Amino acid sequence: MNSKFPVFIAGMYDPAGVGGFGNVIPNDFIFSSINLLAQIKRELGSLDKVKKIVRLSGFVNSDAEFYQHPKVINAASDLFFEIFGDKGKHSRIAVGVACLPLNSMTEIDAIIEFLEWRRKN
Repeated sequence: MNSKFPVFIAGMYDPAGVGGFGNVIPNDFIFSSINLLAQIKRELGSLDKVKKIVRLSGFVNSDAEFYQHPKVINAASDLFFEIFGDKGKHSRIAVGVACLPLNSMTEIDAIIEFLEWRRKN
């Protein structure tokens, strides 16, 4: 699935910018994950068609002194496991980057195995 940024429920985007752990909010990954789940549901028609979450890739907009990227992406991993159970167990990468599009704090993408898919006409 394509990369997703945190787009807040109220329809407003509030970029947090670069920061250390005090400014990196794991909730950004939850918002990004919800956007990713919505895209999966839109494409497959139902989350029940997900066979396995193979891999999550998380990117954290952080300064050079920040080393806790895996802790930030834990929120996304936990959410996928909570929703999909054993099907949500996945490998993952967590990477710190100097900047992300739109000055977003986080970006996530996923490799997903699914049962069936039919292109919408």
